[in-house]
Amino acid sequence: MKNKYGDARFNSTKRKGEIVTLTRISRLISKNTATVVAGAFDPFNDYYREFLEFASQFSAPLIAVLHTDKVVALRRGLILPSENQIKRAHNLKGFVDYVVISNEVAHSPRIIKKIRPKYIVLQKDNEEYQRILMQEIKKEFPDVEIEICTIKRTFSLKTGKRISTDTKNDIVRKLYSLAKASKAGMAKISAVLVRDGKIIAAASNSDQGEHAEILLLEKGKTTGDLHKAILYVLIPPCLMCAKAIAKSGPKRVYYLARFGDGRGIRYLRQHKIEIKAFKERQRKSDRSLGKCYIETERT
Repeated sequence: MKNKYGDARFNSTKRKGEIVTLTRISRLISKNTATVVAGAFDPFNDYYREFLEFASQFSAPLIAVLHTDKVVALRRGLILPSENQIKRAHNLKGFVDYVVISNEVAHSPRIIKKIRPKYIVLQKDNEEYQRILMQEIKKEFPDVEIEICTIKRTFSLKTGKRISTDTKNDIVRKLYSLAKASKAGMAKISAVLVRDGKIIAAASNSDQGEHAEILLLEKGKTTGDLHKAILYVLIPPCLMCAKAIAKSGPKRVYYLARFGDGRGIRYLRQHKIEIKAFKERQRKSDRSLGKCYIETERT
């Protein structure tokens, strides 16, 4: 049976959707054969089915990197997905060949080195962010092809349980409140600038796909020199935002939780900008976010 892209491989009755670890998948598949996608896949609806159908046209096997519950919550304004990661993994059975439950993105260096894919298919995002990302991946992994799915997300997210974020720290509280209030559809990321102990600017990802750090730096420039300002962000900056930070002046960056591909961290350190996890004396309820992210920069 052919899909609407003219490919005969997308037949959901033939795809077993085996749930495997990242270590095991590297032993199961041959180099430069797989197509890799990633996401929350929640709620699993027509958009995600069409996305997987689009990805299936490139090569086989089709591997889905499924984000953990904590990662999904981090990107959705601290709200857990409507179904847990095990249920979401089982929803993919019949649509992909393998499911890897992970804290990482499909384009992280560690994922690419382990799976050695032929294609990575990205969901549509900020154009400049994806342009810079694609250039970097091609430079690091010349044999990997990057495709962007043009299908637009048109669905509303289901409301799940909100993660407890009790904290006495004003900066952390501000980051949490900005993330919760963000108008962004998927990545509800927040950032603030602090100078002389006071928050001088704050921003979150917009509903137009603009990244919090870019919007923040634009606001911050109106307050004067940013060389003495400290930037706090929910997760480490992407490469696009890291380049903007390096040009704008802040010499210190702190992030609350580790997620992403590590390229932004690497770029900032190469440009002598200090970046590290923000640590505060936490209550037990605060720790649900901070401890769930693995070190992606070690690749």
